Amino acid sequence: MIIIGGREEVSTGEELSFDEGGSLRYFKFDINELANYKKLCQNGTQLAIGVSDIKELVYACNIGVKYVIANREDAAIMQKIVDSYMYDTKLLAIIYEEEDIEWAGATEVDGVIFDPDERL
Repeated sequence: MIIIGGREEVSTGEELSFDEGGSLRYFKFDINELANYKKLCQNGTQLAIGVSDIKELVYACNIGVKYVIANREDAAIMQKIVDSYMYDTKLLAIIYEEEDIEWAGATEVDGVIFDPDERL
């Protein structure tokens, strides 16, 4: 399981960047920016895209983003779609406390991302 944020000892060490400065760029999905996301992926930029429905998930996976980020409530069904279509994209569920890692393991999501400041 991928863990971003939380305890340093188990986290991947990756940090989301909300601007051009970081190695893992974060965007909230916007259909009008799809061509820009695709261009960034093609140029080697690693993207994490926050999605809110299945259509956004499929679009983000098809352009090759590294991570899609979903609310806990949507993560289980979205993970089934990611697995069924064998996308290279990994799904991260937003969590707020360590106890949610057990839930993530039981539902077999690819990983979790801590969001203590509720920025995602």
